[in-house]
Amino acid sequence: MNRYLITNTDKFTGQAELVYNATGTLIIIDCSNTDMPLHTMQHFKQAVPVSEAGITAAFHHPTVVVQAGYNISFEQFYKAYPLKRNRYKAEKQWARLNETERIKAYHSLAAYKAYLHRNPWQTPMLADTYLSRKEFETEWHKIK
Repeated sequence: MNRYLITNTDKFTGQAELVYNATGTLIIIDCSNTDMPLHTMQHFKQAVPVSEAGITAAFHHPTVVVQAGYNISFEQFYKAYPLKRNRYKAEKQWARLNETERIKAYHSLAAYKAYLHRNPWQTPMLADTYLSRKEFETEWHKIK
């Protein structure tokens, strides 16, 4: 996972964020920390390359592109998790994960929630169980 912060003193203030997955494919465009007007945001999103390889060629002065660390906090994970129980135990399990596992755990939630939506009879796991069993390794999108 690679994260980039984009600034441009002429067009907007603040920082836009781009996140590319392990294969270099764009997965997140976040302009919420900017004051971009709608037309600038639309132009910006069209300029963002789908492949990470094209990021330096996509932006020109006065736009500044800085690669930044990619960090997922427990708060972000827990806020996105579908069942809010056993927070203390889940936080202990989170602390045992390495950075790569934390990123996987967070990004697997969309597929897990879609699985739960397809199977409304299925009760969501407790967050600590999801983490301790490394259920984030499950290919939820392939399970009907």
